[in-house]
Amino acid sequence: MARIAPRTVIISDPRTIRRVLAANSGYVRGPWFDSLRTDPYTNNVVSERDPKKHQQRRQVLAGGLSGKDVPGAEEIVDTHVQSWMRLLGEKHRSSSDEGIKLDLSKALPYLSMDIITHLCLDEPFGNVETDTDRYGLLEALSAAMPAQQYIASLLELKACFFWLDGLPFLRGKIFPSVESPTEIGRVMRVRVGLPLYSP
Repeated sequence: MARIAPRTVIISDPRTIRRVLAANSGYVRGPWFDSLRTDPYTNNVVSERDPKKHQQRRQVLAGGLSGKDVPGAEEIVDTHVQSWMRLLGEKHRSSSDEGIKLDLSKALPYLSMDIITHLCLDEPFGNVETDTDRYGLLEALSAAMPAQQYIASLLELKACFFWLDGLPFLRGKIFPSVESPTEIGRVMRVRVGLPLYSP
C-alpha cells in the first residue's frame, strides 16, 4: 500500500483489495473509477463510486452474475464449447505429422463473446461460426482500453474532456453515443438493448 496523495492510496495486495472493495467497507472509490463508464455521464456497476448506489446495483445484477437467473446456463456453455471444438476440427485438420497452427488469442475470444452474448442477449453473435469479430465488439474493447487507461491516470484530462463536451458546438462530438457508428458506439448499443448496425 502506498499513499500517493493526502487522501489517496494505491494497493497491490489482493487480500487488502477485497477488503477495501467489500460492501460496507467504509472506503470510497477514487475518481479514476469514472473512466470505467461506457457512457461518460452515466455510472454502471463498476464505475459507481457511491457505496450505497454501488451496493444497490450489485444486488440488481446478483442473480444474473451468479447464473441463477439464466436457465440452462451450463447447457449453453457446453453447446458452444462443443460447437467450437467441432469447427476447429473441421477448419484446422492436418494431413501431416507437423500438427496444426491455431491462434488461440483470436479463437478463444470469439468463443467467449458468443457464450456471453448468448447468456446475456439470448442469442450468440456468431463469431465462432463466421470466424470473425462479427460486430467489431472485441475490436471496440481493445480500442477503448488505451483511452481508458489515460483518462484513469490523468484525471485532469477527463475533466477537460467533460468541460469541452459541455460546449454547445462540441456537444456529442467528443464522447461516443448509441448513435455513433464507431466501435464504442456499438458497445453502447448492446448495453442499452438497441439493435446493432449491420455487420
